[in-house]
Amino acid sequence: MDQFHLLRPAWLLALIPLLLLLTMWHLKRKRGANLSAVCDPRLLPHLLVGPGGKSAFGHNLLVAVGGLLAITALTGPSWKKLEQPVYRQQSSLVILLDLSSSMNGTDIKPSRLARARFKLMDILKRRSEGQTALIVYAAQPFIVTPLTDDNATITSLVNSLATEIMPSQGSRPDLAMQRGIELLKQATAADGHLLFITDGINDDALNAMLQTHSPHYPVHVLGIGTTEGSPIPLVTGGFVQDRNGDIVIDRLNEQRLLKLVSAGGGGYHRLTHDDRDIDYLLAALSTAGPLEQTAATTLTSDSWFDEGPWLLLPLLPLAALAFRRGYLVLFPLLLLPLPEPVQALEWSDLWLTPDQQAARSFAAGDPRQAARRFRNARWRSAAHYQAGEYQQSLDALSESESADGYYNRGNAFARLGRLQEAIRAYEKSLSLNPGDEDAEYNLDLIKNLMQQQQGDSQSNRDDGQEQTRGSGAQQRADDQHRDTGRDAAGESLAAHEDGSGGQREPDKDHPVNPDSETAEEDREERNQSPVGNQADDGERVREDEVTRQWLRQIPDDPGGLLKRKFLFQYQQQFQGRAERQPW
Repeated sequence: MDQFHLLRPAWLLALIPLLLLLTMWHLKRKRGANLSAVCDPRLLPHLLVGPGGKSAFGHNLLVAVGGLLAITALTGPSWKKLEQPVYRQQSSLVILLDLSSSMNGTDIKPSRLARARFKLMDILKRRSEGQTALIVYAAQPFIVTPLTDDNATITSLVNSLATEIMPSQGSRPDLAMQRGIELLKQATAADGHLLFITDGINDDALNAMLQTHSPHYPVHVLGIGTTEGSPIPLVTGGFVQDRNGDIVIDRLNEQRLLKLVSAGGGGYHRLTHDDRDIDYLLAALSTAGPLEQTAATTLTSDSWFDEGPWLLLPLLPLAALAFRRGYLVLFPLLLLPLPEPVQALEWSDLWLTPDQQAARSFAAGDPRQAARRFRNARWRSAAHYQAGEYQQSLDALSESESADGYYNRGNAFARLGRLQEAIRAYEKSLSLNPGDEDAEYNLDLIKNLMQQQQGDSQSNRDDGQEQTRGSGAQQRADDQHRDTGRDAAGESLAAHEDGSGGQREPDKDHPVNPDSETAEEDREERNQSPVGNQADDGERVREDEVTRQWLRQIPDDPGGLLKRKFLFQYQQQFQGRAERQPW
């Protein structure tokens, strides 16, 4: 018992509500006993509701014992360990894919390489445990991905594997085997396997592989091709020819491949139209290698045995007694989910004022959310305007009597097609601030549009037609303003699309943060004000959108990246080496 401990000691906290429940029942019983001072003791049992005397004591004892047993069981009492062997399949597989020119043969449709890629993706999809690496080879081997358990990454690169990405052609599976063994040794893999996906090996490569293979890492082969063979097509047209000018017919030589797997202790299967080849190879790969078998027999782990379930047995008779008394009927009610209380308070409400929250929403590109949060009327108007809600923007300015307020009203009226009201608002703004060039420019612009509208329209137009044509005239106003060549972003009606026109920064009479306690906080919040930085924010958003559009137009080409990577490695390590058999 020296090793006694609790696996889940946090459940001891459940004793607190149990004690509170028992205390509450005890006080309730005691309160009933105090009534004997004001009531005839002979009548008291008939007036009180609930058990009393020995019955109440038995009730409390039943709940106390049952609750204590249940809580103790949940804590997980344990005092002995069980020794268990540790075994988890951690096999490491290095797939070596042949990308020599002969893999372009078409004796298997659509081509040997295409079918090999399909089989490779099937293997990656069905291999759920262990690590996998991918090496491609022709005249030289190159690592596509090192050992990793992220098969999805390898799968994403498979379709880009082609013979054209190799810097030089040939067939050196012996070099690929050496590179694969190096990967397994560097990873200290207890169970390593090599899987070749190839259409054949020549005698020189076979002899080299028989000398360099490691007995710790079995070699498996998936043969691609047919014994009838196929000419090897060239990318430029025609077929590969030998030194005598004859077309080369490449055939699958299974005898060499069987000799290799026999010496390597692995398995061989020719490519099939169904999954028989993959089933066979995966079964061979799942067999633990000699290193993993040794490690699995020597690794064990001790785990604590949970004795808590045994404490549930004494609860059964107590539960039977509770069922007889009708207490268990209440337990299903305790399992019902409680309704979630409706809370208008958010976490950000504890640290930020509504205007600060709105400023963050505006900066994040959500002017509608910002408009709902702003308490400052002018900022709320600017947010509505940015969101294209011109009527709401106009309503927010209903109490503003400043020059900027009338200027912003004029912009909103113009956007709504109510040009006469826009003119009156601009004129009122100019009466309060005669030197406002923005208001003068927009006033002249709207008057010109009114003249064009009157010249093009017929008499007796109703108000609905006037608004419709006013909206079209406003679109022409935007075009006309842009044609003038005047750089008035943030200073004219036509620049409202840029996020700054019309809705000017609030003046000093409207502090940025009414809840701030210091002037420094006000200045910081003023810097965060979306209104003052609308032009910069709008420009930044447009630049980001243009950048994203350009990036989306760039085609994904992992094959090109691999080709440049292999070429760089070839120039650094293999430059000048030529193969006698370039296919």
